[in-house]
Amino acid sequence: TRSDTVMTLSSEVGGKILQVHYDVGQTVGDKAFFEIDPTFIDFQIRSTRQSLQKIEAALLKNASGVAYLEKEFRRIDQLHKGDRATEVKRDAAKEELSQARLERKTLDAEKAVLQTALSELRERKRRHSIFAPKGWIVIKKMAEAGELVAAGSPVAMLGDFRHLTIPLSVSGQELGAIQNLGE
Repeated sequence: TRSDTVMTLSSEVGGKILQVHYDVGQTVGDKAFFEIDPTFIDFQIRSTRQSLQKIEAALLKNASGVAYLEKEFRRIDQLHKGDRATEVKRDAAKEELSQARLERKTLDAEKAVLQTALSELRERKRRHSIFAPKGWIVIKKMAEAGELVAAGSPVAMLGDFRHLTIPLSVSGQELGAIQNLGE
């Protein structure tokens, strides 16, 4: 008898294998089969989070500045309507407010880029844990803890022994008898 279905388990990322949770002959459970060292991806995630915090602070500073410039523009505009402020001063206040609003759009775009980068990094980190189908049995293990594995390289072979193939050698007469059993 043999497994009806066999699969080769491969890593999507390269790195050093930290842990192997299953050995030959064991049934795969809920744990990851292999855990690859996520140190460098963790550093990138931390750096991206810090950049997002920096952008958040800049957005707060910008919001405060825009609120002040809106108030200042309204004040200068009222003075201009009463001929107590020059048009140059009014135009300068309007331009400064416009530039602050554009800066807000720039900061929003930078924040969106960083959020996308953080999502990508989290997905890449998730791939540092290599999972196999639950209930399958380990037929062959090609890597151990402490070894380096390249992206795409096979690390184990598994079989689904819930469905078996049983090779039989029978004569024509025996085949006819087996087929007649079903009738």
